[in-house]
Amino acid sequence: MTKLEKFTATEFNDWKLITQFGMKYLNVFYTVQSDRAAVMGTDEEAQWIADEDFSRDYLLNCLSSSLAKTYIKLKTAKKIWEALEEHFRQEEDLSKAHLVDKFHSFMFDEEKVILPQISDFEALVDSLYSENISLPDSFVVGTIIFKLPSTWYNFKTEMYRKKMQVGLNDLKRFIRIEGENRIRHALETVSKQKSAANMVLSSKRVSNPKRTRPSHGSSQVADPSKRAKKFKRKCFNYNKWGHIASDCRLPKRERTKAPQDGNQANMVSLAESSDFVGMVGNAKASTEWYLDSGATYHVCNNADLMTGLTTVKEFVTVANGETADVLKVGNATLLLFSGTSEDGGEKVDFDIDDDDLLSE
Repeated sequence: MTKLEKFTATEFNDWKLITQFGMKYLNVFYTVQSDRAAVMGTDEEAQWIADEDFSRDYLLNCLSSSLAKTYIKLKTAKKIWEALEEHFRQEEDLSKAHLVDKFHSFMFDEEKVILPQISDFEALVDSLYSENISLPDSFVVGTIIFKLPSTWYNFKTEMYRKKMQVGLNDLKRFIRIEGENRIRHALETVSKQKSAANMVLSSKRVSNPKRTRPSHGSSQVADPSKRAKKFKRKCFNYNKWGHIASDCRLPKRERTKAPQDGNQANMVSLAESSDFVGMVGNAKASTEWYLDSGATYHVCNNADLMTGLTTVKEFVTVANGETADVLKVGNATLLLFSGTSEDGGEKVDFDIDDDDLLSE
């Protein structure tokens, strides 16, 4: 005995055949096809009543618990049978409409493999067939081609141009080949992109000027127009022309600050050199000498302290890296910390703006 659970086409038809066969075997199926009025007043009325009561119980026993609770209120087996068929017809109409809607809205997902999706589409076509909706094979093939993703445009065009009718099995074979070719092409594209990226990275490393070194035997001559202009200043570290102190190859001279006096400029003494250079130590004009360990001349802004002045056109670099024009060159006598005096040799008198003054 089979119990009816759902009103699907396949399940209900199978249940109907099995139940009908069982009732015919028991010789009670006639009660669902006739009424009591047909035998009323005859000798067969009592037998019909007994068979009809058995048929009703038999039908309810062939239903699931939920369906039996619904149809137990019906008094005769004929009413139960007719109600089940009516319910099935309503469900069948809804099922057909639902399947047709699924058929029209079915689309292939390009992110997934196409061939398994064709199997799902075939299952949907079989469901329509079970609902007595049959579709020609040519219609199914054309629908599959039409529903392919837009990225399959070339393949779809090729299928439409074929003169011979393509069967469903041939179409599935063509789709399988096309899918394999697409996967292979995608892998090759990724491999080429990786190779191109590696080549670009390698070329950047080679062309990096910080990494390249000229070969010893290179005969290339630099373009004179691209040569760096020679630096026209003196290094105040060792009095050398052509570079500044930060680029000097010689060791930097050590400077030690001397204690300051209120009436004197910032004075410094050299540990290893007897060369003294004066520099401007504050923003006030002063007649005293200023010393700095980084220049090569004693500097003063008062020409009265020097003798034998000679006008020249030169410039010097002071401690802060600025340049000052030399107005005159002369001799002066220096007063040392020991209280003795010494001929300081040639001195310079230069002109410098207040903004360029530097404190030590």
